[in-house]
Amino acid sequence: MKETDLLDRVVSTALTLAALAVVVVVLRREFLQSPGPVALAPTSPHLIEDWESRVDERLLNRIGSVDAPVQIAVFFDLECPFCARFDQEVMAPFLLDRPADVSVSFIHYPLSIHRFAEPAAKAFECATAQGVMLPFMQRVYAQADSLGLKSWSAYAAESGVTDLGAFQACVDEPGLPGKVSLGLSLAENLKIRGTPTIVVNGWDFASPPDIDDLYEAVDRVRRGDPPFEVR
Repeated sequence: MKETDLLDRVVSTALTLAALAVVVVVLRREFLQSPGPVALAPTSPHLIEDWESRVDERLLNRIGSVDAPVQIAVFFDLECPFCARFDQEVMAPFLLDRPADVSVSFIHYPLSIHRFAEPAAKAFECATAQGVMLPFMQRVYAQADSLGLKSWSAYAAESGVTDLGAFQACVDEPGLPGKVSLGLSLAENLKIRGTPTIVVNGWDFASPPDIDDLYEAVDRVRRGDPPFEVR
């Protein structure tokens, strides 16, 4: 074999190995790294210090009385598939059968890794202004695969919004509504990085509860106990 042929093969092999190394690095970054900054979730429920003083009433989309003894807060993202599942399997049936002394508030936390989360949050507020908060939320969750393909007005019409002109004008306004901005600020200050995050009377669940866990926490509060057993 000529020296030039041998040299060509060596160079070609080296270039191939270098290219493979680059591919491996890219794949490791793609599959092993998180899609964004993620805080490790606590291993058990924990009390958020000064919860009541840190929650601005202006950021809450509340169902129930502000004076209810049981206060449930849900940090949510309308493009989050886990939020959709939690709503369908836990929150929606819970709200249908909620006790009179329970209040549920939804707090915006549209994650930056979700392309349509902020526009969806804005459309949610525009629909809420016309009294169809839950129908709009549930419609978006049920048709999440249409985000980006279906107009917000179409979601709104199917949710029962009557003044679509006012809705569209609201959606077209620049910037984020105050409730969305306030929710983002609160979530970031509390270092909440995942959705849905569920807080009962200031106690943060370690992970989204099933409906039995939620009812158990509510029943404990109604008895005058913390929503979780303190160890």
